[in-house]
Amino acid sequence: QETIVKRLRPLLYKNMSVLDVGCSTGHFLDALKGKVKTRVGLELSRDEVAFIRKNLDFAVYNEPIADVEIAEGPFDLITCFQTLEHIDDPLSFLKAMHSHLKPSGHLYLELPNLDDVLLSVFENKEYADFYFREPHVSYFTRKTLGALLTKAGFKGRIGTVQGYNLTNHLHWTSAHAPQGNFKEGNGVPVLAKGAKANTPVGRALNAFIANADKQYRQLLEKHHVGESLTFLGTQR
Repeated sequence: QETIVKRLRPLLYKNMSVLDVGCSTGHFLDALKGKVKTRVGLELSRDEVAFIRKNLDFAVYNEPIADVEIAEGPFDLITCFQTLEHIDDPLSFLKAMHSHLKPSGHLYLELPNLDDVLLSVFENKEYADFYFREPHVSYFTRKTLGALLTKAGFKGRIGTVQGYNLTNHLHWTSAHAPQGNFKEGNGVPVLAKGAKANTPVGRALNAFIANADKQYRQLLEKHHVGESLTFLGTQR
């Protein structure tokens, strides 16, 4: 969540109001505590709403975005992470978010990228079996997401981000399976571990793989084949 907050930091200011649509257990909004004035979540899972109301300190609503009346709105920023792909009617969904946004407000989306490099370049069959999931009813490329957002009344920039690291992709291309440890695949990769990590060769190897991973992610994002599409924009 801190990575996402860092990505959005240029937009954030103390007096702003933020709505997170599909907020799950609220960890993104919790990470915004002290950084913005108003935090509001919208989540349809009753269990996750119950968790937020018991453990966290912001308002959460449990109705569809098209039907809900939010007393704290309209909002300076609406975020929606890994949710649009679950929506039966994404155009109506985006239009509903449009209605909860201030005229000067911003919308930020993250969702799976159909041009993910493991699909579009490496053509990894096992990754495709892992990637296409029954709860996902829509998948998008930059082109199709752009057309949808235009119809919904938004303009802005579509890019991609790469969360999983170089060693995760090397594992997919060699073992044709996900890594067993999420942290190994999602963080900065390490070659030398334990006591060997603090030797001259260990430090050199770990610096090498960290730099290679940074360049790899930048390359994927430059060519728009990172794992997730992003959109940052405003009303047209």
